[in-house]
Amino acid sequence: MRNKVQQYVYVLADDERPSRCKVGVTQNPHQRLKSHRSTTPRVFFYSLYEVPTRAFERKVISHLKDIFTVHSEYVTANPEIVSRIIEGLLEDVQHT
Repeated sequence: MRNKVQQYVYVLADDERPSRCKVGVTQNPHQRLKSHRSTTPRVFFYSLYEVPTRAFERKVISHLKDIFTVHSEYVTANPEIVSRIIEGLLEDVQHT
């Protein structure tokens, strides 16, 4: 039996760009933040969610594209709003 690897969807934010955030997926949040800080030293996790599958990130990005401007994983939106949308999508997944 294989061990299930935990997946996390994150919202990264930077105080210097309050209306832009990055949404991504990782198995290792600490390492992901470390790698992002090599290019953007002030970036921080605005929110971090354990998710059922890696595919959940694609669902999030697809949903965000219907509402905001999205380039790859970068969303032109306030990270608080993006986080609330992710929470709503997670709630939907948990109740199905």
